[in-house]
Amino acid sequence: PWLANKQVRQALWYGINVDAIVQKIVFGLGTKALAHNPPVSWAYDGSGLTDYKLDVAKAKSLLEQAGAKMGSDGVYRWSDGSPMKMRIETNQGNNARETILQLAQEQYKAIGITIDPVLESFNQLLDRTDPGPDFEGFIIGWSLGADPDPYSIWHSSQQGKGQFNNVGYSNPAVDKALEDNRNGPDCSKPEPGRAVHVPLFGGRPPLRAEGHPELRPQALQHRFRVEHREVVDQEVALASVTPAHGGSAPP
Repeated sequence: PWLANKQVRQALWYGINVDAIVQKIVFGLGTKALAHNPPVSWAYDGSGLTDYKLDVAKAKSLLEQAGAKMGSDGVYRWSDGSPMKMRIETNQGNNARETILQLAQEQYKAIGITIDPVLESFNQLLDRTDPGPDFEGFIIGWSLGADPDPYSIWHSSQQGKGQFNNVGYSNPAVDKALEDNRNGPDCSKPEPGRAVHVPLFGGRPPLRAEGHPELRPQALQHRFRVEHREVVDQEVALASVTPAHGGSAPP
């Protein structure tokens, strides 16, 4: 039940060093994700977004404000007395995601939260989270296009089987912004896209976004590829309302 608490979710953001993860996984060839769209997108507007930098003391303070109490074993107890322990899983064999899981386990221990790591096949992970609620957190990657339209990932109507709102996110204000976004904007009016990002990542974060990849030229070919796209563009999804399978990158 504590995952539904806004302060706990914010503590989870403050409790992990995303910059270190980007450096570890892709040697710094990526940027920390603060919004759905990457900074290179014409629709990106970073104003109003919160950059949750690693702050162990603040994370612990938020947990205590939410009602958690530190146990003698260094693990917080929730208001019902149960230890604050959560399961985070990812697909076995993906070295990048396994590394993120390992780092998350280590760093969340420092703020008094125990992570139970689970490795399983990619198909098993998708089967259990489409559309069932049998997860507390999982690490997966997204392959995103250039169109700044996050409707399929964040609109409350997209929670059915085979759809992409896999964390069950629902917010009427965000729904309206997403609908407005589909009727625009053009390059001179990015406001609807920004209206989506601010409530998503500035207040009650539904997930812990990790990083956006850089575009890098592919040798001997006159085109670009996204270097390590499925490695860098990762997210840690948290259980919300009624999770359903998200549109993920290949395993």
